[in-house]
Amino acid sequence: MECIGTNDIAKLKMYRKIKEDLIIGEANIKQIIYTTWDNKFYYACIITEGLGNWERLKPSVFEKFGEGRRLTTNISTEQYLWDGDIINMILEYNKISEMGILDIRSEQIEKQKDEYDKQKAKEGAEKDF
Repeated sequence: MECIGTNDIAKLKMYRKIKEDLIIGEANIKQIIYTTWDNKFYYACIITEGLGNWERLKPSVFEKFGEGRRLTTNISTEQYLWDGDIINMILEYNKISEMGILDIRSEQIEKQKDEYDKQKAKEGAEKDF
């Protein structure tokens, strides 16, 4: 794994695998970014380019996880949500940018991060006001 970015204040680090098979089903994947919070896996972001790759990724995701709940109905974005106790996922395609994203997040780490962020905001408010 290669670290490609950090945010020390937010305790986030972004990584990519140096050698990784960038194909899911029949879709060519542009990039997969793995993010940790406080050195624990937080989420993975799988990115595609172009309508063709989106149309090949979407059925692979539906086959593996079932059809998600459709979120958007506007003409420029197509979104699906899988909302679970352990993992949340969003599959999205933006017709303007022609970018597809599959975002897979740990619900447990999301809650820990939210609590940490709230505590830091409270400490900042008490100290700075």
